[in-house]
Amino acid sequence: MAHDERVYKNPHDFNPDRYEAGEPFPVGNFGFGRRVCVGRFLADNSVWITVATMLSVLRFCKKMSSDGKPIEPRVRFTNGGTWYVDSPCL
Repeated sequence: MAHDERVYKNPHDFNPDRYEAGEPFPVGNFGFGRRVCVGRFLADNSVWITVATMLSVLRFCKKMSSDGKPIEPRVRFTNGGTWYVDSPCL
């Protein structure tokens, strides 16, 4: 595409200044269509399989106290955009 001799003078030479001289700007130089991640389906499926496996194998629950009652975690927010769970385990 960018090597069309009818459009560009010396098309095989690397010369970025050729666009300053009034030659047409290459519209299709970098392919057609929008850019998408080629591994997006692999990433989605990998995350789904990981979460599904964790949910089927592990038991997620609150920590129990010595008398068998669940311990309610205290959540403290910070100004860093993240949250921190105040836990004696950490």
